[in-house]
Amino acid sequence: MKKWLKWLLITIGALLVALLIYFIVKQSLREEAVLTFPDTVVVQNATEFKEVDKVLKAISYYVLDYDTISIAVAKMPKHMENVGDLELKAFVYKNIFFDDAYLIFISSNLKLSEYKRVMSHEMAHIKQMEEGDLIQPKDLSAPYVIYKGDTINFHEVPYDKRPHEIDANKQETHIYKELDKVLYK
Repeated sequence: MKKWLKWLLITIGALLVALLIYFIVKQSLREEAVLTFPDTVVVQNATEFKEVDKVLKAISYYVLDYDTISIAVAKMPKHMENVGDLELKAFVYKNIFFDDAYLIFISSNLKLSEYKRVMSHEMAHIKQMEEGDLIQPKDLSAPYVIYKGDTINFHEVPYDKRPHEIDANKQETHIYKELDKVLYK
């Protein structure tokens, strides 16, 4: 190999390493934003994830623009973590007794690095319910939901083909990115 080509490759490699270090340091030095929330945005957290309150309030108030909402978060019962071939990370129920009230269950297998993305996904489902697109049956053990007027039977439609999940996956990405902008300066 020619000497000048060798030096060029070494220089390019050094630049790539320097850029990688720059982005890692920049990410770790980001300053958290100081956020305030109205008393009508309520999160009750019964999990080991300490930042769930802040994350859900930030998504609710700053990303989805809800000024009144109540969300309780609890660990998912072990028997609900695996449904057939599907390993659930979280799911949400609308409170049938109170408007704007929800219960999110989080898997105990959820990694700390995953919970913001998972919460973004569950908040997408809350948005679907708030807009009237997603309706859960009053019998929470019923194996279906109604999405935009169509009944989606969980026994007939695989998870990745359910239209409300496809929509929530798309919204999740947007919500997650907006959350990052809200939480850090």
